[in-house]
Amino acid sequence: MDCFRGASPVAFSQQSQLAALATMSVIGGFLGVLLAPIVGRTLGKKNGVIAVFATAIVVHITPVSLRLLDLAPENGTTALLWLLYGEEIINATFAAATGILLASIVADVVEDAEVKTGRRSEGLLLSANNLFRKVISGMGIFIATGVLAFIQFPEKAERGQVPPEVLQNLGLAYIPTIVGLYGIAIGLLLTYGISRARHEENLSILATRAAEQAAAEAGPGIGSGEIPTEPGRR
Repeated sequence: MDCFRGASPVAFSQQSQLAALATMSVIGGFLGVLLAPIVGRTLGKKNGVIAVFATAIVVHITPVSLRLLDLAPENGTTALLWLLYGEEIINATFAAATGILLASIVADVVEDAEVKTGRRSEGLLLSANNLFRKVISGMGIFIATGVLAFIQFPEKAERGQVPPEVLQNLGLAYIPTIVGLYGIAIGLLLTYGISRARHEENLSILATRAAEQAAAEAGPGIGSGEIPTEPGRR
């Protein structure tokens, strides 16, 4: 407890609230692991990932939207704290489920590509996926900086000292930016065309190819009913 020595009760309370908020995010991650397979079996991977992704977006922008509409609880109230806790755990749950379903979709793409090309290219596809993640992360920083510059957010701003009109402009810019960017992502997911039936067909094709290759490598006579003999013996 030495790290809290000298801290005011208010500061300690804020630290506890932030710690609880982070805990909600961790709990949501575990719940997302449980939710993802249920959604995948019920809706399919494509429809499932779009559903949880869209839900995560709606939940994520809810507190800011309520504040802009003057419907959110007042700052400093317990009701607002629970609203943020609820948003964090629900959004974290759906975000984790989205990540798991997307990883499963990439795996299906690997097998679909192998059927078409005859080559196993998971290394290439996973590397491309990681590259796109880094590119999008960099674009996110660029866009966020542009939004802050556009609304003239003050530099080295202190908590509680930002003018209310600047915070309102930040919310008005944040919501359409988030919805627009995530809407593009959902639009790209709509182009995904590997259904459950097609995936099962791909697995069947790959299994048949593997069996044929194993039979060819075993040599003639194996699998044809003939018993191989030692050289020179009849």
